[in-house]
Amino acid sequence: MNQPTKPQKTDLFVSCVILALGACPETVAYEPALVANSGVSSKGELLTIDGIDQISMKRGDVLQTLSLRDFISWGTFPAPNSDSFVLLSDGSLLSAYVVGITNDRLRVDSDLWGQQSLPLCAVRGIVFFPPSNERARRTLVRKLQADEPASDVLVLANGDEIQGVVSGLDEEAVQVDTESRRLTFGRDNRPTAIKFCPALTKMPTKPEASLWIGFRDGSRLQSASAKFGKGPGQIELACGAKLETQFGAIWLEDCVFLQPQHDGIVYVSDKEPVAFRHQPALVIPCPNQDDHNVAGGSLRCRGRYYRKGVGVRSDSQLVYSLNEQDERFRAVVAIDDTAHDSADAVFSVLFTNDGASWRVAKRTTVLRRGDEPVVIDVTINGAKQIALAVDAVESAGVGDYANWLGACVLQSRPPTRSPRARE
Repeated sequence: MNQPTKPQKTDLFVSCVILALGACPETVAYEPALVANSGVSSKGELLTIDGIDQISMKRGDVLQTLSLRDFISWGTFPAPNSDSFVLLSDGSLLSAYVVGITNDRLRVDSDLWGQQSLPLCAVRGIVFFPPSNERARRTLVRKLQADEPASDVLVLANGDEIQGVVSGLDEEAVQVDTESRRLTFGRDNRPTAIKFCPALTKMPTKPEASLWIGFRDGSRLQSASAKFGKGPGQIELACGAKLETQFGAIWLEDCVFLQPQHDGIVYVSDKEPVAFRHQPALVIPCPNQDDHNVAGGSLRCRGRYYRKGVGVRSDSQLVYSLNEQDERFRAVVAIDDTAHDSADAVFSVLFTNDGASWRVAKRTTVLRRGDEPVVIDVTINGAKQIALAVDAVESAGVGDYANWLGACVLQSRPPTRSPRARE
């Protein structure tokens, strides 16, 4: 049997994605921007991370040390450009070539991290050869993250699924023990993915605070602790796995995204709406999609990807309940890159104190596919509910993939230190 070689990064995958999606609006190059907790955005250069609550940034000529509660995000969420990757139980995605399983540990080789060993109980799935079509790729990831069935599953290149127990994995083959016999599949036959039994996956306790870190290779990792920028780099993930590298200086060039997660930022995609309405004129009613566009793909506008948000069609309205500590609502609104060429919409944010009378807090002008996203940042002022409404203009709702990008409620924060400026 010929041993498969480790995949090398090429432009082929990117080309396949472009062909699968069709023509998209022009991709815009963004300089890394720091969005402060106040909502103000400014250019920021990442210097070091010394623990997830000690992040050094350079903003102009000023050096600052930030805590998680000092900012909403930095940089741009990485594009899904991995040739192969590992899904972890905390939702992290690690771009890496899978070497094999030894003593209940998964051995991988990453262009960024080098050779690493992960506890198998923290691994939710492996994707050896992701589909070139982005929507198919997202569907596969969702399938690997689902709680059923209660067994390991090997997904073959033709779409067939073999249920059983993965009893062996190395660079040549995958072995699966079914109820009747042991099956061996050569990796040179390009098996697509492995899903590990959810019952045997150790689900992490939700940390009080964590930091999502995105890298240029497509990795996005939920870190409970991190240290890099000076000397060896280290990250402890929320699932308990640890990554270490001796090449700390490389990380700053490859780190492209930071997003804190704590109780002071509540993303609406993590909340259950109290009401949803979609009343289209010409198309079939379609539900909203949390952290995806309404077609189930990545949230994307002008070539820029977003980790959190809600995708809807126009002529829709989402209603969420609010709490006393909720101070502001913030979102970036735009038409998704994969929407129809004629897509257009108006976005509105409304509040109510009694559930009957609604006041408009913000309404955008008409936004079309390819337009620059618009930031909405409004004070809640004690309202009991918020409504996110999208209305079609000339398109009658056909192909209008409207995105509430990074939509979140910012809560009142306990007194903390201000970001420290350093000489």
